[in-house]
Amino acid sequence: MDSILNVVYTKLRLSQKPAQQTSLAKEQTNWLAKRDRYFKTTLGKLKKANQIRSAKGMAINAKDDMMLMYDANGEFVKSRVMALIKKTK
Repeated sequence: MDSILNVVYTKLRLSQKPAQQTSLAKEQTNWLAKRDRYFKTTLGKLKKANQIRSAKGMAINAKDDMMLMYDANGEFVKSRVMALIKKTK
């Protein structure tokens, strides 16, 4: 999703006038900060959910929970991709 985001963002930016590019860049910077906070939150939830360890020291359900975290993060980025695609129309 990050690669798609970069392609869509670049295509949109190159199609805009300089003033629009500045506005889009600021919007993207704000979104990146929001994304970083969201990812930090999902990672925190993953760590909290996997504090219980098995007898062998492995976190119980850690792989499943990690998959769910990555899926949620991907959906978050996907929503930004879709928002940028709408701006290209």
